[in-house]
Amino acid sequence: MPITWNESPSTTVKFLKLASEMMKFINRMSVTQKRIITPERLLLVGLMLIASLIFLVNLTDNQWANLYYSAATQSASTSWKAFLFGGFDAQGFITIDKFPIVLWPSVFSVKLFGFSQFAVLLPHALTGIFSSLAIYKIVRRHFDITSGLAAGLIFIFSPLSTIMFRFNNPDSFLVLASILLLACVLKAMSTESWKYFLMTGVVLGLMFQIKTLQALIFLPILFVIVLWDFRVSKSLHSFVKKLILGGVVFLLTALSWPIFVSLTSPNSRPIIGGSASNNVWDLVFGYNGLSRLTGDGPAKVSGGPSAIFGGNSGFFRMFNSSFFSNIGWFLLPAIVCACFGIWYCFKNNNEQSRSQKRQLLFWSLVLLFYVFVFSIAKGKIHGYYSLILIPAISALLGISLQLARKHKSYGRGLLYWLTGSTVISVGVVIPFLLRSIDPKWFPVLFFSLIITGVLLAFISIFAIYNNKDTLVKLVFFFGVIVIFAVSTISAYETRNSAYIGYVPSAMPKDKIFTQIPPVAKPDRKLFNDLVRLSVSKKWIAITENSFDASVIELSTGRSVMSLGGFDGRKSLISDKKLQSYIESGQVAYYLTSTRANTNLYRSPYDTSKDLIGKDSDTPSIIAKYANRCVVNSEWSLYALDGNPCPKEY
Repeated sequence: MPITWNESPSTTVKFLKLASEMMKFINRMSVTQKRIITPERLLLVGLMLIASLIFLVNLTDNQWANLYYSAATQSASTSWKAFLFGGFDAQGFITIDKFPIVLWPSVFSVKLFGFSQFAVLLPHALTGIFSSLAIYKIVRRHFDITSGLAAGLIFIFSPLSTIMFRFNNPDSFLVLASILLLACVLKAMSTESWKYFLMTGVVLGLMFQIKTLQALIFLPILFVIVLWDFRVSKSLHSFVKKLILGGVVFLLTALSWPIFVSLTSPNSRPIIGGSASNNVWDLVFGYNGLSRLTGDGPAKVSGGPSAIFGGNSGFFRMFNSSFFSNIGWFLLPAIVCACFGIWYCFKNNNEQSRSQKRQLLFWSLVLLFYVFVFSIAKGKIHGYYSLILIPAISALLGISLQLARKHKSYGRGLLYWLTGSTVISVGVVIPFLLRSIDPKWFPVLFFSLIITGVLLAFISIFAIYNNKDTLVKLVFFFGVIVIFAVSTISAYETRNSAYIGYVPSAMPKDKIFTQIPPVAKPDRKLFNDLVRLSVSKKWIAITENSFDASVIELSTGRSVMSLGGFDGRKSLISDKKLQSYIESGQVAYYLTSTRANTNLYRSPYDTSKDLIGKDSDTPSIIAKYANRCVVNSEWSLYALDGNPCPKEY
């Protein structure tokens, strides 16, 4: 079977034909009123085109992006068992470390266009486009057009957006779901309609299935909003019943898959990847749950804090190298706006502009709650998790433009705080943090930002001292434009840098940490020999972790038995069961990458020693049956139970 990493040109043709048919359908189904071209509609079309250019053009630059999820998508598109359980391999040995819902959009895309890099990444790119339009529409609904447009543009040109919506990590789906959650909450609170309470429960439940603990952070946020709205409910008894109904729907949606898995016999399903006991509840509340916060259990960081796991926890964590290059550009003025939003909403809890305040309160709570949780978390978290903050930061910055223009309605103090935080970001925070990440990155920009910050500081002090609020507003607006320009430059660098791996990051990613784990290059000749020798085998090979298995599966289209799952932790399969697979001829080879640091979470396997060596992490059963066949710069191959080595070796 030939090995190829090339993109099929027919995939793009199919997509363009489908897009053309969809546009024709939309035109037929549109309202038959007279179409009027307005500036706002032109701006909306322009925003959509910009988002499409950023997220869709050259989508396959990142090739398979996250190979782990791409390999799992391939498996789920060919096996119902892998589809239902989220199996990493089509034969159903082990699941991915998330719920299968994160694979399904890409699986549906693959069914439409065939398995290709474009088809796998397309749902994530479309999610970015829909999210940017949704941000614009929601902010515009309760604020002015400038606020909506600014929110949409900041969202699109955030450096983290330009990689995560062209990557196949599940965080992109969580972002869109969070925006839809706000839309449902706003409708539920304003209309008190049953259907919007039901929709809120469904969306929140889906968010839980996408990223479990990260979605649960929205529960206290919704609780605060409900308390804020509680006393103005038209019918308290009916309101409580609807809340209970929404809660029941949330639980049913969120726990449907874990219940399904727990009711399935372990012998009839794959091993639960990410769990320490082959228990789905351990995955939910352990590896993807409290362990991320406490730093104990399966999500414990071995060897102390590092950039790849978010660095040291603490108050300034959001401004370290892991998080800052992803979301730090507008973070300081956004936090100022969020603090004001909470104070203003609770101080002026009246009916006037209540929907506007409700939205401001939601975004403010999202930003502050997530900043707090990310700052204190001691387990495995990554800088790209902060993608969930991008909608809140974008919306708050867009809203702050209207608040600054109408500062007399909100108090001059808000204008001064917004201006001060923006000037500090321009002249201090951004240049010095960029320099700490990479001193060689645009050195002229470093000095330009400092000089600009100093000038803006002097102008703003003069304007405040002389009560020239118009000049203060100009300083604030100019500062926002400067930050947006720097963010756009970084977004451009990120957008035009290909990244294949497991821990994506906005520019300058290669300066923050090296690509860990390194992606092993597929050995076409070796893999072709394995395919030929394993025609009758259930699995083409055994690997220690899914890093290696992903490369092999994507190169051959065959299933690989990944013993330790994603992170290569100790396998949950018994020696007796593994022995039965080998002796029955269901798998005949053990293959491992010889690159350093293939395994992040335990000491790397020393390939200079024999497989049976005392430093090996490989299960003793494999060592018992192993016969070394191949060792090269990328891979080591062992034949098991007397199976033949490739003749060339």
